[in-house]
Amino acid sequence: MPQQQSPVPYTGPIPSWWKAILSRIEEYEKLAAIGYQPKNLAMYFGIPPVEFLEFFSRPYSPAKYHYDRGRLVQEAKEGMKMADDAIRGTNAAQAQRWDKHKKAVGIASAIEEICFSDLIFD
Repeated sequence: MPQQQSPVPYTGPIPSWWKAILSRIEEYEKLAAIGYQPKNLAMYFGIPPVEFLEFFSRPYSPAKYHYDRGRLVQEAKEGMKMADDAIRGTNAAQAQRWDKHKKAVGIASAIEEICFSDLIFD
């Protein structure tokens, strides 16, 4: 899988330990996807938490981008699986979960579009 880059280039200093994480970026994204918090990721990769969190919190940080991407990819995979199961009609509970998920995503998208439309990149 090709390495994904942030759509907005990060221009700040890159810590030396970030290169080691980049070589394991899929692992980093999967850990984010299963719910590990940034401070836990720092501990997992052996980075001082304060140093990691400072880099993570910078605008357009690659650490934040890949963290968010990992969570999004997992959520999308789950959503696609729910959609497939709901379409097949083999699982009524899954169809109900899919309806609930669609409504939640629709509401969140509407709020984001109304409140932050001037911040969305075209």
